[in-house]
Amino acid sequence: MRILLISPPALYMIPTEIPALINETRGYLPPLGLLYLASYLKKHTEHEVSVLDAQVENLDYAQMELRIKEESPQIVGVQTQTFSLIDALKTAELVKKIDHSITVIMGGPHASIYPKETVSFPFVDLVVKGEGEMVLLEIIERIENNNSMEGLSSVSYKKEGVPVINEQEALIQELDSLPFPDRTLTPYRRYYSVLSRHFPVTTMITSRGCPYACVFCHESGKLYRAASADYVLSEIEYCLSLGVKEIFIHDDTFTVDKQRVRKICEAILSRGMCFYWDARARVDTVDKPLLTLMKQAGCQRLSFGVESGDSGVLSRLAKGITLEEARQVFRYCHELNITTLADFMIGSPGEGQEEIKKTILFSKEIKPDFVQFSLLTPYPATKLYAGGIKSGIIPYDTWGRYARVAPLDFVPQVWQGRVSRQEFQCWIKIAYKTHYLTIHSLIGNLRRVRSLRDFMHKFQTLRKLIRL
Repeated sequence: MRILLISPPALYMIPTEIPALINETRGYLPPLGLLYLASYLKKHTEHEVSVLDAQVENLDYAQMELRIKEESPQIVGVQTQTFSLIDALKTAELVKKIDHSITVIMGGPHASIYPKETVSFPFVDLVVKGEGEMVLLEIIERIENNNSMEGLSSVSYKKEGVPVINEQEALIQELDSLPFPDRTLTPYRRYYSVLSRHFPVTTMITSRGCPYACVFCHESGKLYRAASADYVLSEIEYCLSLGVKEIFIHDDTFTVDKQRVRKICEAILSRGMCFYWDARARVDTVDKPLLTLMKQAGCQRLSFGVESGDSGVLSRLAKGITLEEARQVFRYCHELNITTLADFMIGSPGEGQEEIKKTILFSKEIKPDFVQFSLLTPYPATKLYAGGIKSGIIPYDTWGRYARVAPLDFVPQVWQGRVSRQEFQCWIKIAYKTHYLTIHSLIGNLRRVRSLRDFMHKFQTLRKLIRL
């Protein structure tokens, strides 16, 4: 059988409160989840498996229709993210329009949270909840043998038009058992990020799950599992064999296990690997000796979720870090010349103008090289969202309705407290200008320029930022 896995276009994204110019300049990174699925199927079956990344190929729906017809698949899997749900549904509907006999399967974070709502759409046949590698293999075997999906864990389907939701299968324990994502299935040399300084770039995921308890994240508290250092090193070698120069490690928190990070860094050094990489970390999971070793092993940039400059807000978010830990770690990174990105949120529970000012001032104090300020959005399947509904801050299950209806005019609910949405938006613009229009930031960006094209890109972004 021919199986096509699709990362949909991003033409109907629901709005965020991040300024448009920030979103516009981010770039494109590979759909790693689909590549894992494709590699697993290629390892365990003889089926033809292909991946279509409509975003990096800049395809509209007419162009995508031609590509799907060219592939002529019997099964199509559609990546389903909450913010791009409408595009995912339009993609599924397009597939059925091309050939109603094609089996359409949807999976990903949104489908996992709302399996019943997703499978209820008439052009969706099956939904996979949770990690899909082994489940998708079983689905394909059942389709091949004309067997029903009855009793198949993690799968939702319709029986006589009525949704049937099976229990989720246990998480994959041994990540070393998974084949590496086949990055050659998409035009991997075309991926880039505004943060990247070396090309080509790719992403890696060396662990799954998150042991922390942040109330705003739907990944919090999920079982943490990590690939071994040897497995990680083998995947790095595979990436380098493709000519990759920079790797973004997209674990929720790469530095959960310091000893594992040390093993990986020491192996990179002992094998003489030459590449650059970045990772997501927490300020309470690194220290100066570890940061020093990471820098020696090629780590050039770290992202930290600082969230707020007010300790009371951090406590209400159950972030589990202190402002002093953040100060110390950013000081270490500056000393070691590790580029830093700090994520901050505005509009947290109990936050007013004084707390927002503290966050902006704290950002100036710790001097990250890059920042992201976003308006806190209570996402589905988070403690924050459940608490918002219970307290009446969120009037009803807004995300649930969105999952059922997918209206084009949907705007995510914010935590409407002491400050209005419009005031929050103004503060976010002030925060960006306060950071990026300082001498420190301007000089830092000039030092990072590597080409005339890079300079022009930064110059145009600066002009747009001034006009915010």
